[in-house]
Amino acid sequence: MIYITWRELYAYGDSVIHNIWEIEEENLEQQYRQFLKDRAVDFNIIINSHWGNMMNREDHNIHLTESEYKRKEKGWNKFLKIHTFDWFIEDMGGTKVKYINIY
Repeated sequence: MIYITWRELYAYGDSVIHNIWEIEEENLEQQYRQFLKDRAVDFNIIINSHWGNMMNREDHNIHLTESEYKRKEKGWNKFLKIHTFDWFIEDMGGTKVKYINIY
């Protein structure tokens, strides 16, 4: 299976190819989402199961105090910066494919 990850160029509002991966595994997107859900349980937080971001405190994370929420949100965002989909593919044994981007 080939996976292509993208990176956003915020200054231009555009996206470019970040990496191209080859791996035998299929359904890595679902596996990654499940990985995030499992880690969210470890963090004792509720996340958006599609995007992986932490849900708001008032509606979903009411079990946390305001200060706990802020601390966990900061920790979760740090976790997401490290544990990206690219990291996950590499951790699962994916290999980067060399490519040339021709316009």
